[in-house]
Amino acid sequence: MVNTVKYGMLLEQLTRLILGLFMLDDIKIQELSIKAHFAATELGDDLKPDPNDALAIDVMRLNNIKEICSFDEGFDKIEGILRLPVEVCVN
Repeated sequence: MVNTVKYGMLLEQLTRLILGLFMLDDIKIQELSIKAHFAATELGDDLKPDPNDALAIDVMRLNNIKEICSFDEGFDKIEGILRLPVEVCVN
């Protein structure tokens, strides 16, 4: 999420947003292990997304998440994942 919104916000706004998200009860922050990074690297070999996108895809699949807000059209090629335009997500 930070990779998506950081381009449209000042650093201080982004910091406040992130801290606010940490305090919400209905937001789950996923800790990532070395094993998760390794698994995403293998996924990257199969689907060819960049490493950060591969990690997002792997975490989404493990948590049964089907939608992602992103400018990155590469997610459009991933079976089982629906990319929502960021404009839809922030309104």
